[in-house]
Amino acid sequence: MELNQQDKYKKKFCWACKSELVFSEICESNLDFTEEALKVLWQNPFIEFYCCKCFNDEKRIIEIKKQQEKIKSKLENIKKDVEKAKKHLDPKDTRVLEFFENEVGFFIPILPSITPYSIGFTMEKNYLTGLSLYYCDLNNIPEFISEAQQLQKLHLNCNRLNIFPEMIKKIIHLEELSINRNELNYIPESIGNLRNLKFLNLGRNRLESIPDSISMLQSLNMFVLNINNLRTIPNSIGNLYELIELDISNNQLLKIPDTMGNLLKVQKIFLGNNNLEKIPSSVKNLNELKYLDFSNNNIKEIPEEIGYIKTLRHLDLRNNSLFILPDSIGNLKNLQYLDLSNNKLSYLPNSIGKLRSLNKLYIEGNELINLPKSFKNLKNLKHISLFKD
Repeated sequence: MELNQQDKYKKKFCWACKSELVFSEICESNLDFTEEALKVLWQNPFIEFYCCKCFNDEKRIIEIKKQQEKIKSKLENIKKDVEKAKKHLDPKDTRVLEFFENEVGFFIPILPSITPYSIGFTMEKNYLTGLSLYYCDLNNIPEFISEAQQLQKLHLNCNRLNIFPEMIKKIIHLEELSINRNELNYIPESIGNLRNLKFLNLGRNRLESIPDSISMLQSLNMFVLNINNLRTIPNSIGNLYELIELDISNNQLLKIPDTMGNLLKVQKIFLGNNNLEKIPSSVKNLNELKYLDFSNNNIKEIPEEIGYIKTLRHLDLRNNSLFILPDSIGNLKNLQYLDLSNNKLSYLPNSIGKLRSLNKLYIEGNELINLPKSFKNLKNLKHISLFKD
């Protein structure tokens, strides 16, 4: 068992999303550095750190800039391929493609497949099926994009869109829509028309609300709303019965609707860095849930019903106001990661000894005097962080 006794560090926050960083996680994600070297960097007030998500975003921006330069350097070859493809493309789709080529200032390459972080398009038979324009400085989407009726994937991440392109509601075959890292402040009710949508990413915008019509997206598997200005989530979110992953972290949420307990297929929920004070008891219904993050909130107690989530493997409750844990936490037989650091816990329930799968435990920054005798039963525990002094 590794005992990690850390020095008392100045708090650091992600340079991009402002979420609080954990030194031990920085160590784990920077294995090329020794812990001593990272301590020196951490204590330097002039060095900024990113969380893993934001760091990956910054890496993608660097990579996409290189990709843009590569596109420009191979312009002649790309031009030939694109012009050849356009001869077979439906005229309406060609019109859409040429509009964006004028906007970005270069030929958009044809790709075998696209991701939310690529620049290019895909086609099948005579139709445009995918379009991704990452970090292209776009601030305008044409009305006639709705004429690309066979479009299944549309990724417009990291641009300057401040108005949700409402004409997208007519692209009925759309399965993936990503408008992450733009300047959107409003989502229209018409988004509910996209009945085939499976992936929706509206993170890193300026959204303050989500329309009730979101409940009509019955095929949605992944829904990302992180880093916005949301204060509430509509009850209708509970109607997204096919949802597997939900990220509403880094907002200003005060409450989570009880209807979230209707998301019976959800496996990952990210609700860290909000203003939540309570976890709804309806979480007991989430029988497929594996990952639950409530870090950096104002939660004072955990409902007994948490013990019903037998599938849970990762539970993050750091930086809250917890003063007690329910005995039912011992029922989480598959739990491997538990972070309770920086709360107000004065003792841990004896039932914690039942967490036989637990291999990482963080409990520093509490008011603990003793550990329960059942601690000796945690045979798989490989990493424990107890102290912060």
